[in-house]
Amino acid sequence: MTAHREPRRRLVLAGVMGSVFLGAMESTVVATAMPTVIATLGGIQIYSWVFSGFLLASTVTMPLWGRLADQLGRSLGRLRVEKVDVYLLHNPEYFFTNASKRCKGASLETLRDQFYDRIQRAFSHLEDEVRRGRIGFYGVSSNTFGALASDPEATSLERMWTIAGEVAHDHHFAVVQLPANLFESGAMLTRNNVTGTRTVLEFAREHDLAVLINRPLNAFYREQLIRLAAAPVRSIAMTREIHTRVDPFLPPAYRTESLSRKALAVLTNTQGVTCVLNGMRHPNYVDDSLGALRSPPFDVDVHLYEAFNHM
Repeated sequence: MTAHREPRRRLVLAGVMGSVFLGAMESTVVATAMPTVIATLGGIQIYSWVFSGFLLASTVTMPLWGRLADQLGRSLGRLRVEKVDVYLLHNPEYFFTNASKRCKGASLETLRDQFYDRIQRAFSHLEDEVRRGRIGFYGVSSNTFGALASDPEATSLERMWTIAGEVAHDHHFAVVQLPANLFESGAMLTRNNVTGTRTVLEFAREHDLAVLINRPLNAFYREQLIRLAAAPVRSIAMTREIHTRVDPFLPPAYRTESLSRKALAVLTNTQGVTCVLNGMRHPNYVDDSLGALRSPPFDVDVHLYEAFNHM
């Protein structure tokens, strides 16, 4: 009997190890390495292919990952803690890419109804996890919070807030995360909430939602990657143009700083932004980032972001 079960036990162990490996790859390697990968392969036009391959692997192993409860339980075990302060649903908009292939002919409205039904079920479960004491608050990390409402993969912060209120009157939906930088400013400029009258940052501020900004120095703009930091020789002209456009909106104390410090300072001083997340692979990255916080705070004019829409 023991000999019969041993191969099966090994198979289960291999499956679990594979799913944990993919989860670790997504959170620690794929997102961090993408800007370098895209620059090496030759352009943002192949960006979707990298994630398509990763999503295929993720989809194949989804039965092994199990439900949110299982994922959270494993995470708590690895961290050796009983509770996390904030739990984020990561890039749920990938549902649209997958569903559009599986449900050919389905209308965008139908796909959106399915998407938000899944959000509702996820939020309901996360409220249960709050009551169990395993998480303090929850939120959503989405690349398309700032997209136009007509974008097939757009995610609506307003609709998620409404769903959270339907799930629980005193809900714990408290945090959103999205990419933003000088060139990707949908969260600051695109009015895609409250019937087109509020931006994501305005809506978040009105509802006391914390906003985390990721990818502050890696901008994807017009099918190219723009690195808002020390530039290679071929990008010197572009770097000078960025300095020229941003400097008039900065206090004099900032105008002699590096491009990366300027870019970080603009985001950290933008009204509605709670925290800017930046990679820290090297000590000089840390020193450079801290330099953006040493000068006095200032109010960011949204026209600064508009100046880069026409570059």
